[in-house]
Amino acid sequence: MGRFLLVLLVGLFVDSCAVISKEVREEAEKDVSFRQLVENPSQYRGKTVILGGYILNARGGEEGVLIEVEQAPLSVWQIPEDRRRSEGRFVVIEKRNNDPAFFKEGSALTVAGTVLGQLIPGTESCPGPCLKLESRELNVRWDPEVRGRGFVDFGREFSSPWYFGGESR
Repeated sequence: MGRFLLVLLVGLFVDSCAVISKEVREEAEKDVSFRQLVENPSQYRGKTVILGGYILNARGGEEGVLIEVEQAPLSVWQIPEDRRRSEGRFVVIEKRNNDPAFFKEGSALTVAGTVLGQLIPGTESCPGPCLKLESRELNVRWDPEVRGRGFVDFGREFSSPWYFGGESR
């Protein structure tokens, strides 16, 4: 009984600490890898996925702010982890926040977005196949110089869900 209660409490804690809302997490595709999305974006067109990574650049465009992101695996709290484990790049179109300066290079980003398709390699700053998403929810965390109060999760430091320097949009 004690183990069950502990597992239940840990599950509730992890669920409450995620940076994407529970409603959107429940709608998002489960068990789909970044590689699968890039290799077959038409299969996931119109579906919601949750990805993370580090901002390479952001610029204004006709559709909104285009944010180029180097993909990185997400922790259990949906915080991007080691960028050395990146499997490529993706582009996010953000229509709610029209200020490209908000999206600082090197900042960690978690996004729940609708798959729009794939950009042609060599265009839009994507050297290879690049997945294109329209943001539903996104969370930008820490500047490269300001890591914030972190905590350790199996030896990897990342910002906690209570870090006051990050902002959700």
